[in-house]
Amino acid sequence: MQRPQQQIDELTDAAHHHPKPRVRVKALAVRAVISGMPRTQVAQVFATSRQSVGKWVSDYQEGGISALQVAPGRGRKPTVDEKELVDYALQSPHNFGINRSRWTLRLLAQTVPSLRGFTDAGVRVALKRCGLSYKRGQPWMLSPDPQYEKKRQVIAAALEHARRHPQSVVAVFEDEASFYRQPSQGWLWSWAGRQQPRMAWSQRSNTLVRAAAGLDTTSGNSHYLQAPKIGVARLIQFYRQLLEAYPKALMIYLIQDNWPVHFHADIITFLAQHPRLQILRLPTYAPRLNPAEKLWRWTRQRLCHAHPYCDDFGQYKAQLNACFVQAALQPAAMRRYCGLDNAKIFT
Repeated sequence: MQRPQQQIDELTDAAHHHPKPRVRVKALAVRAVISGMPRTQVAQVFATSRQSVGKWVSDYQEGGISALQVAPGRGRKPTVDEKELVDYALQSPHNFGINRSRWTLRLLAQTVPSLRGFTDAGVRVALKRCGLSYKRGQPWMLSPDPQYEKKRQVIAAALEHARRHPQSVVAVFEDEASFYRQPSQGWLWSWAGRQQPRMAWSQRSNTLVRAAAGLDTTSGNSHYLQAPKIGVARLIQFYRQLLEAYPKALMIYLIQDNWPVHFHADIITFLAQHPRLQILRLPTYAPRLNPAEKLWRWTRQRLCHAHPYCDDFGQYKAQLNACFVQAALQPAAMRRYCGLDNAKIFT
């Protein structure tokens, strides 16, 4: 049996920190009674009956703080059919004959049978209780490639081969990207208020520079080639760069997408002359399967968003090359950033 002071301390803690508001209210009322306040006065303060206060005190003395919670199945039964609400909310309004692409709170109240008569605030509470929240949509495209699973399994086998034999087998994800003179929109620190920070744009044409990159799946080493244009000749040059980077490798799996240049006759001829370089094709429209995409994201986050070099493209290309060098000097960090430590998409 707890002493009164211990009970007061326990009730005080529950009144301040318990996650359920109703329990916090009851704890305050019970603490007041135990501290010596008459039950009638406590009932007046908390706008309830003397009998309710007495029951709360009895429940606490018999079962502690846990007894102040409402037992499952008690209380007012919800009028909203949660299964029905979820079924409506997770579908397009078009499926219910409504000419809108997204639901509004008012539209849900007018359409869902169990929400009839609800206010917007009531609909919002009902959605929250169902575990639904309003989120910004994420673009998502499923690969239409009929050989998607087969290609994924082949790549998974190559990655495992490289992991088991790091001295003689290498697996490299490859990709190409463009970087433009004009800075891309990014977040900047600025004075509070409605005035947005301005990014300077050049009056010159939006010139671009291209880059090819390879990411070693085992070590995290990255390899880059920067050029005004990545065509057949530059791509062969990059392939030679990879062959020179791994002179002892008996097999270099080069995993790349289905860019038409990858299928050029001169590329096919070069690969036939260098059997150490084995090409594995990613499924079509599946950039999420290529961790090398994260190398471009890392570069754009550091340099391209809101950059100040639009009037000095030479300086911009120098800074871009410096970013590539910096990435190459920290393979462990790049491995983590690109998700190779936790890659589950090929398992």
